Amino acid sequence: MDAINYLDEIVDFDPVSELEARFYDIAGEGREDQLSEFLMQILDKIEKAHSALVGKLHEFNALLEV
Repeated sequence: MDAINYLDEIVDFDPVSELEARFYDIAGEGREDQLSEFLMQILDKIEKAHSALVGKLHEFNALLEV
């Protein structure tokens, strides 16, 4: 059940719009050093979220096999 709830939360979340807004705010202010740091933080978060998603998908597949 946790896997289904997790997947439901992902469907409702729109991170791309939030990233675009933040990216253009930083880029528009000419803060390239902060932009690089921001992009590295985003990559780290994407990696963690992807790992969590894969784990939940494995749990979901296990439920389907029962």
